[in-house]
Amino acid sequence: AAAKVNTEENFGYVFDGQFQDLVLTRHDQNAELIARVFADTETTDFFTRLARKAVWEMANAGQRDSG
Repeated sequence: AAAKVNTEENFGYVFDGQFQDLVLTRHDQNAELIARVFADTETTDFFTRLARKAVWEMANAGQRDSG
């Protein structure tokens, strides 16, 4: 719902923390991947932006065509 009523940037305020929490909950299963994702701020930000954009675009698919 948040993605449908916000710009991608504003959606980030809701999404980013939740995404990072989700990734951390999978830490035990994916320790090596998690270590790479959180190795530095630039890598963390890259994966967070990538995931945010994908989720935001899926949530808004079709809306832009009808507007």
